[in-house]
Amino acid sequence: MNGYELAERLRAVPDHANVMLVALSGHVSNSDRAAALAAGFHAHLAKPADIGRLRAMLATCAHRAWRAAG
Repeated sequence: MNGYELAERLRAVPDHANVMLVALSGHVSNSDRAAALAAGFHAHLAKPADIGRLRAMLATCAHRAWRAAG
């Protein structure tokens, strides 16, 4: 199974439908990015990932989870 298949399967499970998924890949063409987003990823980052951008995504995810729980 590849990452695209994993994302599609997670999206099909109701309990995981809203999980934030970020693709981290060495494949960085526009078509690779489009395929990742079409499979259900929220974002597509190129390796090596920009740590600041990754932290911002994690903070956004944590904030959304906190708001949903409250």
